[in-house]
Amino acid sequence: PPTSSSTIATTTAPNAKSSAMGAEQPDTSLHVELAEAEATPAETATAAASPVAASGGHSLDTHGNPKKTFGARMRTTCFPSVQRDEAAERGDKDVVLKATIRELVVYLCFVVVLTILTFGVRDKIYYYFTRSLQDLFVNNAKFNSIGSADNYFDYLQDRFPQALYWEEWYNEQPMEPGGFVYGENKVLGLPMLRQLRVKNDSCVVYEDFRSSIPFCYDQYSKGDEDKWSFADRDANVTASSTAWTWRSEDALDTGSFWGEISSYPGNGYAELLPKTEAEYAGQVQSLKDNLWLDRGTRAVFIDFSLYNANLNLFCVVRLVAEFPASGGVVTESVFRTVRLIRYVRAWDYFIAACEMIFVAFVCYYIVEEAFEIRALGWRYFKHFWNWLDVVNLMIAVAAIAFNLVRYFQVNELMLQLTEKEDSYANFEQLSFWEQRYNELNAVNVFICWIKIFKFLSFNKTMTQLSRTLSAAARDLAGFAVMFFIVFLAYAQFGYLVFGNVLRDFHTFHDSMFTLFRIILGDFDFLGLEEANRVLGPVYFVTYIFFVFFILLNMFLAIVADTYSEVKEKLRHERSDLEFAAYFRKKLAKIRGALNSKKAELDDLKANLDNADTNDDFRLDYDELVAAGGEQFARETMAIYDRNQDGTLDEGERARLMAELEERKRKVAAELSAAEAEAETNIAQAQASGGGMGGGMGGGVGGAEFANVVRRVDRLEQALGSIASQIDRVLTSLDRMELARARHHRSKRSKTNPRLGGSAAGLGGVGGGMPREDDADVVGMAAAQQAAAAKAAAIE
Repeated sequence: PPTSSSTIATTTAPNAKSSAMGAEQPDTSLHVELAEAEATPAETATAAASPVAASGGHSLDTHGNPKKTFGARMRTTCFPSVQRDEAAERGDKDVVLKATIRELVVYLCFVVVLTILTFGVRDKIYYYFTRSLQDLFVNNAKFNSIGSADNYFDYLQDRFPQALYWEEWYNEQPMEPGGFVYGENKVLGLPMLRQLRVKNDSCVVYEDFRSSIPFCYDQYSKGDEDKWSFADRDANVTASSTAWTWRSEDALDTGSFWGEISSYPGNGYAELLPKTEAEYAGQVQSLKDNLWLDRGTRAVFIDFSLYNANLNLFCVVRLVAEFPASGGVVTESVFRTVRLIRYVRAWDYFIAACEMIFVAFVCYYIVEEAFEIRALGWRYFKHFWNWLDVVNLMIAVAAIAFNLVRYFQVNELMLQLTEKEDSYANFEQLSFWEQRYNELNAVNVFICWIKIFKFLSFNKTMTQLSRTLSAAARDLAGFAVMFFIVFLAYAQFGYLVFGNVLRDFHTFHDSMFTLFRIILGDFDFLGLEEANRVLGPVYFVTYIFFVFFILLNMFLAIVADTYSEVKEKLRHERSDLEFAAYFRKKLAKIRGALNSKKAELDDLKANLDNADTNDDFRLDYDELVAAGGEQFARETMAIYDRNQDGTLDEGERARLMAELEERKRKVAAELSAAEAEAETNIAQAQASGGGMGGGMGGGVGGAEFANVVRRVDRLEQALGSIASQIDRVLTSLDRMELARARHHRSKRSKTNPRLGGSAAGLGGVGGGMPREDDADVVGMAAAQQAAAAKAAAIE
């Protein structure tokens, strides 16, 4: 309808007033419902049309903002974070709260899927499988006790073949051919024995010793690596053996290794070990007889891979023996247990389904973050949580890419292995990246769980940690400078004084880690005393005094003092997002809806009890219309009129009344359950958030707050009762109008016998209609006056 400027002013003034009141206290759904109930259709149409005219023809939403396009509505509906950011800019706390809950629910689903993916492929059997192979090749074989080249050949000739070659059962019966360690783990391809060497004269001998020391072999480096063939220097070397010829990393198809002393590439002098123990013994004896290991040897590697079909697990083994220039042997072993073939069992296909869901979640969050970046611009990168989201998504995309690469790489390796069984199966690189992939997943899961704090920021208890750290940041920064000056001084002193004797101080970073362990109470005082009887005890006592008793307690004092200040401030602050008020508002809506439904059922039951106006113990169509309306009459006749006679007899009426009672009972049960659930949520929100409504400016006590809550609940119940009475009055008016129309229609309709009979019956009832109408009108007026009096008292 057309509107004038005066109408616009009239309709917009209450809106401005309500907006001003909303800044002082949050609006409730009950106020909105009462306002809507009091507004006439003309006022509603005018109020809806006036903002359109005032906005220049653009539609406005309930908040007075221009209505969004379909794409914008889809963006805010599908992405709660976008809706939350937009609501935060408007200052709409209710929408912020709802969007936060939605975002939290979606994010928890994402965390559950990610947890299934990471933990679903892990099992304690990984540990037992790795531990059994470590015991076999390292612990029981005394690999770590090797101290010289002679000991290393003893290991190669005695203990290693016993662990690798299982050719007979314990009763001396032959085992299945093919090489099965423990009888269960298939050896893939052939193991490889490889060494790296350095050239003579790779270092400089002091001039006074050159006559007595004609050789000098430095630590390993690529520039000093020896690449000459043994056959060029020793005529006794068998030229057909590959162990005497240097080959590149690409030719050997092996990977590099970061050892205890140095880093080593994948090239060197290599030999494939045979399938049978007899051939292996002859090959190793030839290497020993021709002095395969000498002064120039710097590292020896044994590489092989195992596959356990029972567990669908690969174990890539690397046994490393480093020969430092100082003499002796430094041993190290690497056992990487991985699952490279992913989709074999039913559980694996469930994991595959979770992977597809995970990909969908990642795409969803990428689009969501893109919308946030587009909406916020550079402000997006000012928040710590947004950076965490970006890192999380980058790791997730890298994990998805690695899954695809691994799938095709494993298939290619399996195909090569089946075609060339007598070659080295290089699963080392793939297992290495599989281990990095697991580490990325661990970081990703860690970040995802930490991000839950982002959604708990509305809780005062949860914000104490972040606010304490932020408030103490300046003091902690100054303390950190002072602490690390003292700490690094002690670390350098320990490295220089004890590094030659104690392993805990043999490098500078090991010295730092040892000092951190001393702070936690893990120290070796006897070792320090044996290393230096004077400086050892002095070093220990002064470090404990200055670092443990003074600096550490200063750190605790800073944090504790700041925590007390933050806690005191939070006690007087009001929560931005009040979950208790939110759940209480939801409870009021549910309670009002269920009470209204219950009242409707009561009225319908009462109308049905008095619907038999002609006292024939049957209900016809017109009587059902008078009781509940035409739609109710049609549905009731279709369901309960079993004999299709157009009326409901006593049995059919009994079934109808029984179902109404059952509906009433269910509504009452739903109301009780909703109240119990809502009260539980309110109690939990108040308990977890320190009241969640918290503070109230001057610090309202818990008992006073609870009293106010009870009074509000009583007011809501009273308003609900008034609304029910008004509904009953309106229902009575509708029934009066229907009866009056039926009375006039019965006088005019004389042609149809059935209608005539019904009209006659109704006419008999309607004979006294004026007096009943007057009584109903008087009762309605009294009810309206009582309702008005109650509403005035409540206001």
